[in-house]
Amino acid sequence: MRIAHFGTFDVANYGDLLFPRLLEWRLADIADEIVHISPVGGIPVYRDVAVSHSLAEVQRAGTEFDAVVLGGGNIIHDNGTSLATYKSVSRVAYPRLWLGATQLATRQRIPLVVNAPGVPKVPGKVATPLMRRFAARADYLSVRDTYSQEVLRSIGVPGVTVVPDSALELRDMFTASAPANLDVPPRLAAMLDSRFAAVHINARYKGGDVTTLARRLDELSATLQATIVLIAIGPCHGDDDFAETVAAQMQSDPVAFSAPKAVEDIAYVISRSCAYIGSSMHGFITAASFGVPGLIVASHAAQHKFRGVLAHLDAEERLVSSWDEAHNVLGSRGENAALAPVDSEPALRRIDEHWGELRSALQGAAQTVAVR
Repeated sequence: MRIAHFGTFDVANYGDLLFPRLLEWRLADIADEIVHISPVGGIPVYRDVAVSHSLAEVQRAGTEFDAVVLGGGNIIHDNGTSLATYKSVSRVAYPRLWLGATQLATRQRIPLVVNAPGVPKVPGKVATPLMRRFAARADYLSVRDTYSQEVLRSIGVPGVTVVPDSALELRDMFTASAPANLDVPPRLAAMLDSRFAAVHINARYKGGDVTTLARRLDELSATLQATIVLIAIGPCHGDDDFAETVAAQMQSDPVAFSAPKAVEDIAYVISRSCAYIGSSMHGFITAASFGVPGLIVASHAAQHKFRGVLAHLDAEERLVSSWDEAHNVLGSRGENAALAPVDSEPALRRIDEHWGELRSALQGAAQTVAVR
């Protein structure tokens, strides 16, 4: 079976780049080939993620597929984007993903399976009927949170399945062993067996100036009695430069892991930490998967995705609105500053059911192909 997989796999963002790996792992026994399709494509991002292709490139090649999979990621919307990678397609990068998936599935008369993406907003008047058509064409339609479900319901799309983000399965895909080609800064490599906290910072959620944030992180280091490791989870959002800038202002001798080369390296570093604290949803999900305690720091009220993942884990209290609040939460615990890991087992069981439903849709495609 040859599968066309649509998503934003051509940008340097850890969460988006997990989905090609997860799909390849989960469908290894039924997929002979998975072609990843992105708005621009052709850009090698991390060493352990397959290079994606643009839809135009795939169409020029005349590639025939047996099924289309869309997602995950926060990609079902009609917004423009300021990402530098998408400068040439800034107004249409995201709509072309779900519209392109619909078009390909329709033209080739093959199933369209929607693998739990996010729907962050109600579409505009032009996009609404197109999104309804996309949803109606899907043979299996799932989203990752109830907010996304409600957005689709508000435009007349019923019967949408809600499942947790499949990245919660990382511990099973990557295991706890070190990657064979682990590539991290030498100082970080030397301290992976010592006590450190994995921290993700983003300029959107810094909550003040850089000096204040640096001071707060120094205080967290003292509270946790752990070295701070600043991980650039989203270089496409400027996380790499921001990590270096803040690290230079800190007094507690942090480590800046600002140029990751593989998603597996990022996951391994988080898995070895004593705690994850940061503004990346997939950073928190990775921590939860490996049993590492975590806090999400996000002040923007519109970020429904954070509340969505925490609802699946029955851990809504793990969202704090500022770095001041994160410090207060941990500082109030005194010598017991460490949080307990969240319980991901119920969510993992639901994800397993989801894959069963998704595979059923794809195996229906395989049976159709067999009789052609």
